[in-house]
Amino acid sequence: MVERVMAAAVSCDQEVHSESEALVCVRCANLHLQDALARIREALAGRGSFSAEDLRAAAARIEGVAPFATAAGPTRDRLFALPAVRGELAAYALHLRALQQEIDRLRCMLLARCAAIRTRQNHLNAVGRFSAAWQQTR
Repeated sequence: MVERVMAAAVSCDQEVHSESEALVCVRCANLHLQDALARIREALAGRGSFSAEDLRAAAARIEGVAPFATAAGPTRDRLFALPAVRGELAAYALHLRALQQEIDRLRCMLLARCAAIRTRQNHLNAVGRFSAAWQQTR
């Protein structure tokens, strides 16, 4: 199923001409966001990694869906007339909220790790200075 949606996905960078193309684009973005969420959760659990490149890929998908999510006037009415598009956009909004929360958690974890590394470095520097002083007194 995922492969079929991905294969049928239009590039969200191009102008979308139909509701079905919009649906496929939003559905594809949802799949990518779900994958990003899973990767972040694995990274938080210490079982995987989530790189800056992964974050850029998620950001590109978010930017690609922005025209549909922020559409106004007749375009919005036309897109939101379809229950499938409404449902996908609602799921997309949920994924965005969850992604923001997980990115905040990841950021906190990285800041805590940086602080721990700095503390260890300071400790090693202090041990090194103590060792050098000890050697001078011998």
